[in-house]
Parts: sequence; structure tokens; C-alpha cells
Amino acid sequence: SHYTAKATNSEQKHIMPPARLRALSRAILDAKTIDSFALGSCTALIPSVIPLAEFAFAWLKKYDLGDHGPVLREEPLVSEDYAAPLYWFAKSLAMHRHDGWELNTMAQLIFEELPEDAVSFFVTARHALFHGPELRDR
Repeated sequence: SHYTAKATNSEQKHIMPPARLRALSRAILDAKTIDSFALGSCTALIPSVIPLAEFAFAWLKKYDLGDHGPVLREEPLVSEDYAAPLYWFAKSLAMHRHDGWELNTMAQLIFEELPEDAVSFFVTARHALFHGPELRDR
């Protein structure tokens, strides 16, 4: 059984559209790949050291998407705002997970519905497929 969600009328304004979710997912997975390779833990045989949900939480606290890819947040998030970016990212993923394989796969990875080594395998395959990060100036 997969985690899905519905938004109340007051929550609708915070739900991200599928295109933004895809872009954020790609940026998080690119960063996760670089982080995992730097730690030497990213192969199909060795599970990632940091779970993807925790990594995404840290990434979303520090970065956002600009017009040309990830950018540092101008203002650091204060303690009461820490969980908001991940909450809305996760809630939006749960709502849009059936809008294509990419969002469904990211939801499965974030909600830990796949085996532990799935993240390592997926980011390694993406890196090989795109010959490096997917989000970059081309």
C-alpha cells in the first residue's frame, strides 16, 4: 500500500504542481548522487549512508529552485519553519505520485517503500544515464 494524500481547501495553495515537483526531485537526486559519491557509498551494492528523506529535508532547508537550477536560500529557515519545505514537498508528492513514473518513483524513495539499496541503485543509474547531474546548463 502506497502513501497517498488529499489536500484541504486551505492546503491547496501550498501543493506544488507536478512540474515543480519533478524539478525539485531531480535537483535532490543530483545532490544526493554527488553526496553519495563523495562519501564513497554510492554503488548498487552498498546502501546510502544518509536516508533520502533526511537528505531531502536538509537540502530543502538550505536550497530552493531558481530559474536556472538550485540556489541557496537567501534567508535561513528559522526553527519553526524547518519542517515546512519537506512537509509540502512530501504532501505534494503523495498527491501527485500517480502523475507519472518519475514522481511515483521519488515518492517510493522518499517514503521508503522500496528496499534500502534502491536509492543507491537509482542515483547510480541516473548518473550513468545522464553522464553526470541531470540539472545543468546544456
